[in-house]
Amino acid sequence: MSGFRRADEHTGTTGWMPVYRRVPNGRALRSSAGIPAGSRVYAGGVPASPSARDPSVSRIVLASAADAALVIVFAAVGRASHGETVHPAGLWITAWPFLAALLTGWIVTLAWRAPARPLRTGLGIWAMTLVGGMLLRTISGQGTALPFIVVAAVFLGTTLVGWRALGAVIARRRRQDPPTGIHSPE
Repeated sequence: MSGFRRADEHTGTTGWMPVYRRVPNGRALRSSAGIPAGSRVYAGGVPASPSARDPSVSRIVLASAADAALVIVFAAVGRASHGETVHPAGLWITAWPFLAALLTGWIVTLAWRAPARPLRTGLGIWAMTLVGGMLLRTISGQGTALPFIVVAAVFLGTTLVGWRALGAVIARRRRQDPPTGIHSPE
């Protein structure tokens, strides 16, 4: 079978799996004619971390839902701190400029390519959500006083970049400290 290798040759599993080869730009490409001489293959014949190179749809949906939820929490906390009711219509009036700007931020930063990256994605989304949200609030006749801009910048920056930074730290620690078994080999 051209372009495929027995999975048990590397992984101990049965069946066939595609063969990948490494190209100069670091991407793993599926080889249609086996592995060319001199090319490097990832351990097990597949990319070492497929989710880092090609995030799954579920990770993209989860990241975008987390961002949207944090923007809605921001709007709800803001309304509650000013004694306004937190009903759906009022919440929508407060949140829509930031949600629209968040969507724009996802598009501009191409966030679906690396949804959990704190610097590459998080900072861009934060900046677009803050600036775009304030512009849309101004256009729609809502207030943009300087203290509100500062609070929005701090809250959105802490949350939109913060969850990504926390996730990166956890992922890094998991890679550095592999899980240990219950029994020590004595």
